[in-house]
Amino acid sequence: MLHYSAPADDPEAVERMAWHQRQLLKHFADEVDRVAANNGKTDLEVWQLVKSFNEPNAVAIICLKADGLPLYRKGGWYLDSRDFRAWATAWRPATWKPERRQQQTKPVKGILF
Repeated sequence: MLHYSAPADDPEAVERMAWHQRQLLKHFADEVDRVAANNGKTDLEVWQLVKSFNEPNAVAIICLKADGLPLYRKGGWYLDSRDFRAWATAWRPATWKPERRQQQTKPVKGILF
């Protein structure tokens, strides 16, 4: 689901790939919200998300916990749709670095003191 790679020497390709991954995660968050709305609760068992995530079985989704997927165990494996939305929208690739903007200074007119 989340494992795509781009050539590391091409920063534009890396940025495009990161954009696509963010859009894909937003789509998955919408799917999880749809399943939660159909069930009438935010706590979803992992097996309920197999079709939405396009995974072969629940074990494949549970393996994504190593990538940071916010799963928890309560008898079975569960995913809270609100936690998933927060995780999916906050996700950034490992190579992401925030842009530093230079602070604009306005010229001062008149006497300072």
